Amino acid sequence: FGLEYDLDIYMIVAVDSFNMGAMENKGLNIFNSSYVLANPKTATDSDFQGIESVIGHEYFHNWTGNRVTCRDWFQLTLKEGLTVFRDQEFSSDMLSRPVKRIEDVQGLKAFQFNEDSGPLSHPIKPKSYIEINNFYTATVYEKGAEVIRMIHTLLGEEGFRKGMDLYFTRHDGQAVTTEDFVQAMADANDYDFDHFKVWYDQNGTPELDIETDYDEDSKQYTIKVKQKVKTNNPNYNCLYLPFYFALYSNSGEKLTIDNDGRAILNQIEQEFVIDHVESRPIPSFNTNFSAPVKINYKLDKDQLAVLMANDLDPFNQFNAVQKIYRLEVQSLIELLQDNKPLELSEVFKMSYEVLIKNIDLDASFKALCMSVPKTYELLNESASFDFEYLPVALSSLKKLISDHFQDNFLSLTSLLNKYSADDLSKEAMGERALKNATLALLAKGKTSTGLDYVYNEFKQAENMTQEFACLRLLCNYDNPYRDKALNAFYDKWRNEPLVMQKWLSAQATALDCNIDMLTSLENDPIFDKTIPNNIRALYGSFAKYNLERLNDLDGSGYRYIADKVLEIDPMNPQIAAGLCKTLNFLKKLDPQRQELLKGELKRIIATEKLSSDTYEVASKNLSV
Repeated sequence: FGLEYDLDIYMIVAVDSFNMGAMENKGLNIFNSSYVLANPKTATDSDFQGIESVIGHEYFHNWTGNRVTCRDWFQLTLKEGLTVFRDQEFSSDMLSRPVKRIEDVQGLKAFQFNEDSGPLSHPIKPKSYIEINNFYTATVYEKGAEVIRMIHTLLGEEGFRKGMDLYFTRHDGQAVTTEDFVQAMADANDYDFDHFKVWYDQNGTPELDIETDYDEDSKQYTIKVKQKVKTNNPNYNCLYLPFYFALYSNSGEKLTIDNDGRAILNQIEQEFVIDHVESRPIPSFNTNFSAPVKINYKLDKDQLAVLMANDLDPFNQFNAVQKIYRLEVQSLIELLQDNKPLELSEVFKMSYEVLIKNIDLDASFKALCMSVPKTYELLNESASFDFEYLPVALSSLKKLISDHFQDNFLSLTSLLNKYSADDLSKEAMGERALKNATLALLAKGKTSTGLDYVYNEFKQAENMTQEFACLRLLCNYDNPYRDKALNAFYDKWRNEPLVMQKWLSAQATALDCNIDMLTSLENDPIFDKTIPNNIRALYGSFAKYNLERLNDLDGSGYRYIADKVLEIDPMNPQIAAGLCKTLNFLKKLDPQRQELLKGELKRIIATEKLSSDTYEVASKNLSV
């Protein structure tokens, strides 16, 4: 971006007890120690990537947040959304751009889409607040970054840079608004962004209902798109967004179409007609996730298998894999409901075998594709929680894959040893990611072979990436190695607080975690509830990632988290409110669980001297 740092020295301080990841104070950035202190023995590859991203983020804030800052708190996304976009671009250049894009969108879907569908939904530019701390959210940050990315997509690399240059020329040293930023982009490129600015005031995740039609005689393929969104914006009509797509033949060849499938949506309903299409194609919509929307269009497993093998856009190639997983989970749910034997479909087996044997795929990308979706991801994406069939089906899918492809997995892991344990290159990180994805599936096998292999890897691990990945697997399933691994890890690392936070989170997310286990962990000498990282590691991990146990039918999970919110609130309202945000799914529950959760939220609200931070979140969570 051509933005030179303007001080002679870049100073940072690292502290354990810090509520946030970091803070961009001019001249002396404050960092949570977890985003500064690392070496391969004590930090995972994802820790190193997080450090690179967060330090980059705060450094970039020197211009987008400090030299040009916000006129008021309602403009928070002006600096945060823009700076998240900048740090995403930086990390994409440093690592694998396709993998970074996929991981960013996975996080957006898992947390921001979930936030946007619940009572805490708000636009990236909020209209009101009780406590501004509650608006340091996935919506303001990550959705805000996606809005910036759409401007980048619409203008292109060169046009976006022209807009940035004009923005800083006009506003260096000023406190400005989101309108000032968008106007600079518009003026530098002679582009009308008036309609686009609706994104700043509209809450809710937009959905695109798509219908297609193919005329054999005229060789025309028609795409009809209808926008819809549940929003509180009284002035909302429709959005302006880039709509990028591609078409593939049934043999996997990408078809040549006008403007390479780059279209604009700016009406509630629109129609696109593509000429000279020789046979009904397979569409690939929203390439590279060109807009933060949900696409409502169904492809069958055969069509998805074609995209999985041939889509030239890595994001949509990965998306096809994820959709095949979801269809297979749904098939297993139907078999469970009919009390029939569980088995993999032939299409899935063939598709997955192609994936495993594809030696041309980037290792980190292949690791993502081989990883079965997590329970919390599928639950968060659903309109209502299914605790009866979905977790069983998902667990069964992993086991069926493990049993069917065990030999392939064992063969693959034996080849993944080209890089040294302390190599932090993106290639080495990719190899370790692929190995850990393979180990995760091996661990689910019907024989002890996989677990034996994982435990052996745990004992021989020479870096934290491998050691912690194996620990999580061993403590997530009932097996003879679980206690051995947990005790060995504890004895080895008990004097390293950041490492012990991993030990806490691994157990909090275990499938068989219960309130007694959580209580035992918080009574351990290594746990200090005055340190925010410990709270996030134990209580936060349980509440965000262990939705099965959090939603146990006896209400113990709700009661436990409510108790912790009330314990933490007097000493740290921000962290208490953050923990309370995890209880934002009331409308997704069955009537029995709804009543239990309502009771706990009402108990929080009725507490004397409750902070405004926690009160605002708990009261909104009660809305359905």
